[in-house]
Amino acid sequence: MKIALVNFRFSATAGGVERYVHDLAAGLVRRGHEVHCFCHRRPEDAPFGVLFHPVPAWTFYSPLRVLSFAHNAASAIQRVQDTFDVVHGFGRTWLQDIYRVGGGCHREYMNQTYPAMRNPFLRPLKLLDPRHRALLYAEAKIFREHRYRRLTCISGRVREELGRYYGISPTDAAVIYNGFDPEVFHLGNRDRFRADVRREWGVPEGALVALFVGSGFARKGLAHAIAGVGAAVARAAADLRLVVVGRGATEGYRRLAEAAGLAEKVRFLGARTDLARLYAGADALLFPTLYEPFGTVTLEAMATGVPAVVSRVAGSSEVIASGTDGWVVEEPRRAEEIGARLVALLDPAVRARMGAAAALTAARYTIDANLDATLRLYAEVAEAKGRGQGVA
Repeated sequence: MKIALVNFRFSATAGGVERYVHDLAAGLVRRGHEVHCFCHRRPEDAPFGVLFHPVPAWTFYSPLRVLSFAHNAASAIQRVQDTFDVVHGFGRTWLQDIYRVGGGCHREYMNQTYPAMRNPFLRPLKLLDPRHRALLYAEAKIFREHRYRRLTCISGRVREELGRYYGISPTDAAVIYNGFDPEVFHLGNRDRFRADVRREWGVPEGALVALFVGSGFARKGLAHAIAGVGAAVARAAADLRLVVVGRGATEGYRRLAEAAGLAEKVRFLGARTDLARLYAGADALLFPTLYEPFGTVTLEAMATGVPAVVSRVAGSSEVIASGTDGWVVEEPRRAEEIGARLVALLDPAVRARMGAAAALTAARYTIDANLDATLRLYAEVAEAKGRGQGVA
């Protein structure tokens, strides 16, 4: 098939959506499809065989960047739309056959991450912020004007948000979960990397290491991760450590750790690209996010045999059987709930059992499984357009 992917940025490392589009393009090329990417500029880390179409945008001001790219990309696609079997849009684009809702609804993101949204006096001011107004406008234009043939969501949570904010029926939006790369994240990494990684961290073998991965520390719940580790230490008087990976200001979180008596127990690594090694050194993934449409880090850790402690609001919690292959905490702000789950993982037998189950669960959600589901949808859309093609 001849396929167009539309997103502002194309990169293997820039962020969740960008990484997904990069991996999807690479997978489609491997399967023999012709892939065109409409993005603002051609990236340096492009997979071989992907054809790029630069789309102009005003990048000096965030609201204008969102709206100008959406408008210009739609104009570019409109001129050549009939030459593609499928046009797949990401990130608030206005013309596509399939639109992937990968970031949830922006109003829900705001409600969950900005305290001002819970204040009746401050909420209108937050909604008047030009950046948020642009994002809300662009999103509403997609859903209210039905600028797609088919919708996909990365979790059932996102599909529920579409119904709540835009009245979209669950039957009109397919759920296709994210996938991980099993060639990068697998059980063999533990034998290969674990000893060296823990030596780098200065962690004794008997200590329990919880790993936090994610930039945007406030939304991803780093404060609650620190509080949860503190609650576990107070409850069990055990050697627990927290290793933090991701971009963000750390000063305030270091003070939180010090106030909780964990100054020597919390280690900040900054942004890293060697996650496969880091998962291997951990005993648990701690992901008490306040809002997360999915969270592929959960699958990556589970594939490495690491049980995940994930908040209910993360879309990835939908693939976890709590108590079997990980733990789902109902309220990430309750430190005692997180602490109790970490204490349960102090037992090496429990960790081994849950880690093995986690790897089996993750194996169902690979990037190839995601690609297979996406290609089946592509075939349906192409046939509906009169451009029926086989699925490879």
